[in-house]
Amino acid sequence: MDLKVAAALVALRPALESLVIRASKDPEEITNQSPLDQKVVSVVRELCKVNAGRYNLEQVNMAG
Repeated sequence: MDLKVAAALVALRPALESLVIRASKDPEEITNQSPLDQKVVSVVRELCKVNAGRYNLEQVNMAG
């Protein structure tokens, strides 16, 4: 894994932990996301996509 990518993933952890802790304390708060929270959620969504980590590999086709 590229060191810059690994560092970026490690740097994401505090923001993600903060979001999870705040959401578990007050679930209603998650509907009023700050711009930073929106960015964190967006990054997590992108990382969860099937082809997110397939750099220089054939893309996986999920169609039928």
